[in-house]
Amino acid sequence: MDALAASGYAKALGSSFKWTDKIGPAMQMSGLWDENNLSRQEIEERDVDLDMRKALASLPEDIRLAALRGDENAVVRALAARWIGGVCQHDAAEEAPWYRLAAVAVEAKRLVELVQGAGAPLMRDVN
Repeated sequence: MDALAASGYAKALGSSFKWTDKIGPAMQMSGLWDENNLSRQEIEERDVDLDMRKALASLPEDIRLAALRGDENAVVRALAARWIGGVCQHDAAEEAPWYRLAAVAVEAKRLVELVQGAGAPLMRDVN
């Protein structure tokens, strides 16, 4: 990392480093950054955070209680069946297919964090 910093690809910040835009083309070719030199992972994390904050506003009580208990499996099952079109339905017509469970695992983890940490700052307060 010291060599990359010396070449202008990274900037030293105490005991860590921050990438510079000079590394952008390599990060874009690897698929890690988008065309605006933004981390795809950070964009996805932010999108999940914003979606789950939206879900939190209208969260059915059974899902909220499961999240308070830290029961991520119950939250995954509930979101898989009831998080439809950006809205958390109060009732599920049927159980979600297995592949949907994996699709909402990250969202369920974030929702549990938000429910358990009700005093967490809002995304607009930290960005």
